[in-house]
Amino acid sequence: MEKTNTKILYTVKEVAEILHTNPAFVYSLINAGLLPALRLGAYKIRHETLMKFLAEHEGEDLRDPKNIRRVCKTDSDEHHKPGEIHYSPEGHMIINRF
Repeated sequence: MEKTNTKILYTVKEVAEILHTNPAFVYSLINAGLLPALRLGAYKIRHETLMKFLAEHEGEDLRDPKNIRRVCKTDSDEHHKPGEIHYSPEGHMIINRF
């Protein structure tokens, strides 16, 4: 079996370092239901889950996880008018800015 350098699980602190943010913000993403986590003593985030989170939220302003806004145009924006409110698959409100 070929060994890879990719970790399977990350701690909240490691995710914060990867995202160049702080652990409190990672906890806010977890608590808002945007970043699924496992509770194994402390919270752990799977590598695949983190990569999916980054892909799904590309082009969005997540500073307030309960009020997500687009910061740049993406392919999915072609289906929504500027100022239109729509919801992510997780049920979070997104306001289209483009």
